[in-house]
Amino acid sequence: MKTHTFKGHITETIEIDHSGETWQLAGAARVTDVRYGITASQEYDRNRILVDGRMTVEWEGISTYGDHDDIRIGKSGAITTTGSVADCIITSGNNVHIVNSGHLTSPFRNSSGILAQGQDYTIENRGTIEAYVGIFGPRSGTIVNAEGGRIEASSVIFRSSSDGAGLTFLNHGLAKAGPEAVAVSGGPGTERVIN
Repeated sequence: MKTHTFKGHITETIEIDHSGETWQLAGAARVTDVRYGITASQEYDRNRILVDGRMTVEWEGISTYGDHDDIRIGKSGAITTTGSVADCIITSGNNVHIVNSGHLTSPFRNSSGILAQGQDYTIENRGTIEAYVGIFGPRSGTIVNAEGGRIEASSVIFRSSSDGAGLTFLNHGLAKAGPEAVAVSGGPGTERVIN
């Protein structure tokens, strides 16, 4: 598996243009002054994305469309969005695995820390998510806020939709909603919430 490592100060979007490879933002790297941090414009799949550096972007920190992608934000990794309707991580493929051990910040209206639009995804939060919507998983999957994990949302901590059949949310950490927010917003599916 080929590894692409990005270092230093980066002011251009990192474009994923192959399948089955590793794309790493090194610990001292910084991505700034872009609308998108790391993105796949086509359905490249089975990629591994490792973020140990920091990104400050307008719209999307990481956006992928492929199946079986593996996205990991390390303890030193951080993604901050500065625009509205923006997401730190957004995926559209199926069977995607996301692990956040760092810090995701997406505070503006209609923005999410993590938005997983495909099916049968797995999301593990071991770090911190501060967002308008903490995690939005419209379809089937498993979301775990692990022990030591922290999700703070000004609107909804965990949001599902009418396609949320077979979705499970397990909370072992801190999930904190703002004064006018709700903890869980679901649809008429078969979501399970275990605290």
